[in-house]
Amino acid sequence: MTSIIEAVPKQAPVRKKVPDHLVREVVEGVNFYYAGYRSVLNKTKTFEEIMADSLFQSALKNEVGDYLKARLDKKKYRVLVGETGLHISHRNNLGLDIAVYDKTVLTRDKITDTYSNVPAELVVEIDLDVEMDDKNKDLFSEYVVPKTQRLLDFGTQKVIWYFSRTRKVMIATPGEKWTMQDWSAPVEIMPGIALDIISLMHEADISPDGTK
Repeated sequence: MTSIIEAVPKQAPVRKKVPDHLVREVVEGVNFYYAGYRSVLNKTKTFEEIMADSLFQSALKNEVGDYLKARLDKKKYRVLVGETGLHISHRNNLGLDIAVYDKTVLTRDKITDTYSNVPAELVVEIDLDVEMDDKNKDLFSEYVVPKTQRLLDFGTQKVIWYFSRTRKVMIATPGEKWTMQDWSAPVEIMPGIALDIISLMHEADISPDGTK
């Protein structure tokens, strides 16, 4: 005889809905949350505690931005540093660490209080600051690759990722094989402009792990 307990169907555990303000980016319809968002859901941290960059990321973004600003023609390019919003479609709302825009593309009238909706000439990303709801998924294949491809498809001419944990840099351009190399090798980030990230960090007296 079937017991009452056995007769009651088991219900799947209810997954707690993640508030929209914890979504950092949307790539191809997939939500990517601020790193540490689970601590906010568990009330062990506030949103303000997880939303900001680390000191290293902030310093390096600004150093790379300053490096570009000093070498690019200000009459031709705009260099934006920070989490610049890019709206491609309702399925793609991205954040860009460093974005170089051609002024004929990002014209004065397009600089409003909304996300950008035009492609950057160059995008430089520093490390990963997102998480997925499934901890077992690989962020490189689920986030870095789709985001990079979406930027290239949208019209960006080069996407560069610097990964401090592995000391690697990935360079992606449209229609060409993406490359991965060590930080120690200079990278041509714009025509005629090469960046040696190691030398830049030494000059700025910063390091990913706090060592000299």
